[in-house]
Amino acid sequence: MARKTTELAGAALGSEPTDQVEAARSELFTRILARVHRYFCRLAGPEAEELTQETLLVLHRSLSEATYRPGHSFNSWTFLKAHRVFVDYCRRRERDAARAASLPTAGTGPDPSADPSEVVAARLDAATFLERLRVELGLEVQEAFVLRYESGLSLDEVAEAMDCARRTVSRRLERAHALFDDLRANATPGGAA
Repeated sequence: MARKTTELAGAALGSEPTDQVEAARSELFTRILARVHRYFCRLAGPEAEELTQETLLVLHRSLSEATYRPGHSFNSWTFLKAHRVFVDYCRRRERDAARAASLPTAGTGPDPSADPSEVVAARLDAATFLERLRVELGLEVQEAFVLRYESGLSLDEVAEAMDCARRTVSRRLERAHALFDDLRANATPGGAA
């Protein structure tokens, strides 16, 4: 019978690399790798690979230095660490954007030759929707949505990972659902859902 992720994390603790600890870490990271990568794919696109690796290193360090508390939800712990990596990434991106803002750039606008049916179809594309979440409602709403529906965390785990109240997560998800309903209604002919 497979051990629960939290039990496996308890077995992966310690600075001494015994065969049992290494096997537990290997199995643990195999379990969480796809979920963490998918989280970053949705939030950071082409930077997902780098951010996933950075998160795995942070988690490995947490297990080696025994800063992870045995019995605590490892899912929450994982996405708390991933959230912090993502916040640092956003800060770096903002600094880089501020530096780049002083450079002259050519303006880009919507493609005038785009097929209107493709534009409508793109409104409900997952990546487009997540970008709209970020632009219209902010990173916190986008991240709450990804943690809940892409990473499969419970509301309590999302709240813990984002270091906020459960009610705050619920409100963020309500706003995301409202935007989705609005986009869906506007994407159908005549604006009817």
